[in-house]
Amino acid sequence: MFYIGQDDDKNVNYGRVNIALFLAHATTRGLRSDSCEEVNHDLVEGKLPFSNACGQHSQSYNEDICPMADAARECPLDTTMNVKQASVGSSSAPRFFCAPKSTNPFTGYFDPSSGTNDKSEPFANAIGREDVEGCCWWGRGMLHHAGVCNIGRFNFIYGLPAFKDGRPSARYNIDFCVYPEALCSDFTIPSSAFSKFPTTIDTSDI
Repeated sequence: MFYIGQDDDKNVNYGRVNIALFLAHATTRGLRSDSCEEVNHDLVEGKLPFSNACGQHSQSYNEDICPMADAARECPLDTTMNVKQASVGSSSAPRFFCAPKSTNPFTGYFDPSSGTNDKSEPFANAIGREDVEGCCWWGRGMLHHAGVCNIGRFNFIYGLPAFKDGRPSARYNIDFCVYPEALCSDFTIPSSAFSKFPTTIDTSDI
């Protein structure tokens, strides 16, 4: 829970400090990457593996499971998903993508020194992933929240599940567990979906 002094009126100043620190941190993250989406930056042997989409700095976004109390909010892993990153801002890094092994059995790397891609042979990220199957959960939003748990929580609070449950927090008629790309791009929902709520995403919510 984000502490804003809610348990005691005398602690409201602590809450204000926490809010200020949060906004400062969010601004710093946003300026550093200049992108709504996490950028590929975790070097392995001086190269950027395409499989960093699965997780950077030894993280595995697919395995970022929720605590038991939030388990129902977690996005289910769909290994058939095909998602491409909308933007990398001012970075020269390649865009993240996810795809099944049936179409992309392995991925290569981007060499920042030469500015070239090499997809001729497998190249693993820091946790040994050479493919991008089910790896659609890279960071998005102001703080680049990543993983099936964080995006699932956002979806539960603001997305289609909240709308279907009739909860007042509902803001978007999108299932972000099915369409995570909608978090950082112009997005048109399928015609069969609901159309009551806006589909333009305010990333300050994330």
